[in-house]
Amino acid sequence: MESYDHFRYRRITPADVIFMKGIHNDGATYKEISKIIGVSTSTVQYHLDEECRKKALERSNKYNSNLTKEQVKANNKKRQDYLNKYIKDRYHKDPEFRRKFIDANLKYQKKKRDESKIKTR
Repeated sequence: MESYDHFRYRRITPADVIFMKGIHNDGATYKEISKIIGVSTSTVQYHLDEECRKKALERSNKYNSNLTKEQVKANNKKRQDYLNKYIKDRYHKDPEFRRKFIDANLKYQKKKRDESKIKTR
């Protein structure tokens, strides 16, 4: 089985972004925030620095503009397959990750139920 220990990848939730903004406003550096959240410093910078995010999107759009729709689809599928494998491996190896994953899914399901109740009113 492939090891992903050298990656610090994890999905950033809207709650994580709010938390990062709060502790950044309290004076925490990107590096300190990255250690607390468990992601790379560049991920923190991407989510907190609007200019950084704009540049990243421009680079992505420029790269994708040179590709056909089929190539973009293939790249997106490869990325999604990789992420699914990574999550599956972490889920089975790391009890803490498993607990957080389940909690996040329960919160998401509750949010969707609440949204559907509001729409049906």
